[in-house]
Amino acid sequence: MRAGQIVAVKGLGGFHLMVDAGNATAIERLRERKPRRDKPFALMARDMDAARRLVHVSPEAEALLTSAEAPIVLLPRRDDAPVADAVATASALLRWLGRRPATTSKTLVATSGNLSDEPICTDEHEAVERLGHIADLFLVHDRPIERHVDDSVAWIVVSALVAAGAVARAVLRGQPARDPGSWRASQEHGRAVSVGRQVFVSQHIGDLETPEALAAFERVIADFLRLYEAQPVAIAHDMHPEYLSTWAQERKRAEGN
Repeated sequence: MRAGQIVAVKGLGGFHLMVDAGNATAIERLRERKPRRDKPFALMARDMDAARRLVHVSPEAEALLTSAEAPIVLLPRRDDAPVADAVATASALLRWLGRRPATTSKTLVATSGNLSDEPICTDEHEAVERLGHIADLFLVHDRPIERHVDDSVAWIVVSALVAAGAVARAVLRGQPARDPGSWRASQEHGRAVSVGRQVFVSQHIGDLETPEALAAFERVIADFLRLYEAQPVAIAHDMHPEYLSTWAQERKRAEGN
């Protein structure tokens, strides 16, 4: 990474694409290959002191970054932050991944190991096939990843927390429900299942526009029903006839599932 190369690193919930956050040329290369034209990249800093050199960290943000969930947090960038402008070209906000790399004190871009709008890669063979044109090197381990899990994203707005993909905890309903499963529309897809008063939200899946995304969508459905021992009696999904989420649900009805 010091030499400006892009490294695909296998973690516990999938791959990350990592590059030196101070190398504008390498970041632009990552944007072109991924492709990710405008959205900010997540950053990984070694500790809170390093994070404070990048962004303005409020007490609420520090509590989030040091929590067990350790989400990506949207924070205002410092004018003198020692990272390339290409990290967040379209926004004054800087996303920071609250984890600590053990072997480097430099700030790193750590973005999801996938093509834009596709699910994150979990298998090294799949990663080489799907990310081979993006990453210059792969760092892997021999521990299988059962299911992909993207990092949660949080944004503090006037002391109120806005979160996306925060899957570590259930959301409590005011009244118990009869175990309905629900699917969102085709873009920025996720799904949820309600068991009693608890609503469990899935990890981010992405836009349902590729075979990989549809396969991940169906795996997540099966996982949720098995993990929470739920048998849906009602299903909510978009009725747009060209959305794959609609098509998949209609297919399951036709199969009698």
